[in-house]
Amino acid sequence: MFKGRVTLLLLLFLLVCSFINDCHARTIDELLSNSTISGQDTKKVKDLFESIKKLNVREDEVLLIVDNAVKSNVDAKPLLRILVLISKTAVSDIPTEALINKILEGFAKGAPVDIIIKEAESKVLFLKQAKGVLNYLILKGYEVRKPGMAVNVISIYITKGWEPSELKREIEAGGLTKEEFHELSMFVKKQ
Repeated sequence: MFKGRVTLLLLLFLLVCSFINDCHARTIDELLSNSTISGQDTKKVKDLFESIKKLNVREDEVLLIVDNAVKSNVDAKPLLRILVLISKTAVSDIPTEALINKILEGFAKGAPVDIIIKEAESKVLFLKQAKGVLNYLILKGYEVRKPGMAVNVISIYITKGWEPSELKREIEAGGLTKEEFHELSMFVKKQ
């Protein structure tokens, strides 16, 4: 009886270890070794990946993008465009989570890489506009908790058709108390 339990526990342990190994994020080298990207392009992707890591972008998320690109047989040029977009966004002090999610969404839907890039570029534009609205509100004396989340929420309003100038006017006119700005009011308050 005891020997059977030990065997069962050992098998369970090996199964869990195997699962953890399968789920463990692969390295950039492993991902690129399974791709059509080679030579100087491999070095460019690796260098850009290392630069992005230094910008405090989550490594596992960028690896997931590279993994999806490799599985989708994306060439070096479009992959580099995607990574440069992430890098420029991070350098601009704009949160990258929504951008990364947009890129991963495109891969998950099986969209062509040129459409993924176009959608990602649009997302960056909305995020930049949202960052501008948030900076304006800060200058006007609004208290901001979790600026990254606030930028993401503001970008959603802009995506839905709000012009940044309209958002500024509406918020300054007491709009944060309105139901439609409930999400934003969780992160931005008048001091």
